[in-house]
Amino acid sequence: MGAHRDIDEALCRSKRLGDAGVQRCPTNGHVLYVSVEPSVRGPTVVWEEEPPNEIAAAAAMVAGGSAGAGPPRKLAAMHIVPAKPGRLLRFSGEAIHAVPKPALQWLQGNHESMEQSVLDHSRGTAEDQNRPAGCERCVILFNTWAEEPPTLPPANAPVGAKEAALLAAMDTPPKCRPRSAWKEAPRRTVQRNGDDDVIFEATLLGDMVRRGCSAATLSAAADREGLRVALVADEEVSAVTLRGSVASAEAVALAEGAATDNVTLNAEEEFAMRMGFAEQMEADFWGVDGDNSNEDDGWDDE
Repeated sequence: MGAHRDIDEALCRSKRLGDAGVQRCPTNGHVLYVSVEPSVRGPTVVWEEEPPNEIAAAAAMVAGGSAGAGPPRKLAAMHIVPAKPGRLLRFSGEAIHAVPKPALQWLQGNHESMEQSVLDHSRGTAEDQNRPAGCERCVILFNTWAEEPPTLPPANAPVGAKEAALLAAMDTPPKCRPRSAWKEAPRRTVQRNGDDDVIFEATLLGDMVRRGCSAATLSAAADREGLRVALVADEEVSAVTLRGSVASAEAVALAEGAATDNVTLNAEEEFAMRMGFAEQMEADFWGVDGDNSNEDDGWDDE
């Protein structure tokens, strides 16, 4: 899954701030790792950006968006959370996040050959590149909203037939352990180590309206070995410091006030999106488009 913020999709399509859609984000995003095969490496990466400029934050809020959302700003760190069964990740709803597949995907375009580096940590990395689609990384994604949640999908949308059947087939339905039994995951900070940096490049999800910027990728520099080890770790959470990142041109323009008076509405695009969602619901629940049983295979659905 490409790098993105979780947003109110209908609002993003119906209201623009400049050329970008207005981004209204949840209070918190969550990833619950239900089942992960031992050899799978599918970390969730959450980026930490510099704080929003006051002008940009005000413009976003006036347009109905979140103060800390919008075009990507300068990156300060990336928090890498390995997929471990029973783990719950909670992060700011405004944060950009992604799942690289394979785990070292963002490093493969660098000048050094990554083959030997991958083999050095072969468990769950070298195999990932030719891994069958059915290998399991099962997660539950959900957001919480302090304000009114999005109307798409509707809050009372029924559970899909496929999901209901899977739940009914379980001998023991899943349940949450008491909060008192939870414990913080171990974590470490990866600082820059000398001059041995590597440039990573992560693709941003969606078109310019969804991304909030014309750039199609996020890019920054990090310690080469520290980043590689963090991406293939099986349990330990890592905070990797970054350098060399620049804010998108749209974020700079917004901070300078260039787009604060350019809010437009596009009701037609919102209507088209809602119609598309209705068609998806029909296909999911009533099989209008035939058998979709394989569309969620693999572990790159996040």
